[in-house]
Amino acid sequence: MAEAPPPVARTSLGLRNALFDEIDSLRRGETEAKRAHAVARIATEIINTVKMEMEVADYMQLKKQQSTRRQIAPIDFTSDIMPEAEAAE
Repeated sequence: MAEAPPPVARTSLGLRNALFDEIDSLRRGETEAKRAHAVARIATEIINTVKMEMEVADYMQLKKQQSTRRQIAPIDFTSDIMPEAEAAE
């Protein structure tokens, strides 16, 4: 029985290497197009997930910057804000 290949490094370099290894295997006739297509689809999903994570991180950073810029004005509770007609009731 053939020894299992080592796991792919969970990095962009690892993903690239796995994809190029699959292309090389396909060109040498060591794998089928169906398998290569499946690997490419999985890689696409990984890339889409990373893109989404980056967009969320960017959004959260933007929200954090906006919240530090906003300053709430203090409320003066000593002023009479009720019209005189309502206060008389």
